[in-house]
Amino acid sequence: MKLLFLSIAFPLLFLSCGNKQDEPLCFENSLHEFTLCSWNIGHFSLGKSYDTFISDQKPDFDYSNYGNSTPYSNYDAQLTRWKQVLDEYSPDILMTCEYSATFAHNKGGDVNAIEAVFGRYAFNSIGSLPYLTSYMRTAVFSNINLGKSREVVYPHTKQAGRYYQVVEIMIDNVPTKLVVTHLDFGATGNNAIFRAEQIQKLITDFANETHVIICGDFNVSKPAEFDAFVNDGYTLAIHGCLGDIATYPSSGTEVWGTGGKKTMYNTPISCIDNIIVKGFLMDNIQLIDKKELTDHCGIICDLTLK
Repeated sequence: MKLLFLSIAFPLLFLSCGNKQDEPLCFENSLHEFTLCSWNIGHFSLGKSYDTFISDQKPDFDYSNYGNSTPYSNYDAQLTRWKQVLDEYSPDILMTCEYSATFAHNKGGDVNAIEAVFGRYAFNSIGSLPYLTSYMRTAVFSNINLGKSREVVYPHTKQAGRYYQVVEIMIDNVPTKLVVTHLDFGATGNNAIFRAEQIQKLITDFANETHVIICGDFNVSKPAEFDAFVNDGYTLAIHGCLGDIATYPSSGTEVWGTGGKKTMYNTPISCIDNIIVKGFLMDNIQLIDKKELTDHCGIICDLTLK
């Protein structure tokens, strides 16, 4: 394994082969190494499931003063932020949780997220179960050709509709499964029991696959819940290569706590997001900590086929 590093505050030192323009760049299935990002994008509304707060009818929110009011963003300003971060990190594959088909509510009508934000990707696969809301939906964007996609609902879920999405892809002509999921949250009762079952189902369902990439928001209450993957031979970014580095909430973010009170966190405190792989070397792992975009840190890394 190569020497790994974490960079949050410093400029990006490693460049990927992804496209940095809005026009999609389509790769053949011959890439041996690529850059992948896993990110809970919070429905473009900083983690609030019921609406986006982006509009050309709104002034831009002062994110340096993340106070008592509900954050909102000007459409042009927020679109620029998203384009800048995708230009900077340039992932070849982007796997998202809490995806919303609508990026903004403008005066002229809703703005489609694929057209506005993710048009640089030649291929996409959006969670398609009929009852999915933006709170649950996953999506995969790629400049490597994507194959078949399907969703598998977990047998037991505390919050209805938890599932994983699996997308087939060829990496240097090797069949690979891309899996993105968003597990049950909570530390007590059935929450923790069901989440452990969901993790075990992921391990069981892909036990016979040689090359698997599992990403998402695992909502673990403690990092040791990731041990099931470690014990099965997976390589992990969090609770693995980087140790127990927290990914939630983004630095300087207010989140709702017990009793309906908001708490400000200057740095992330929970290790709930992850990239988990089998059949790949993982290198150049970083966090993308952008409170202006979402309440979760993204995780990005280079993956090399073994």
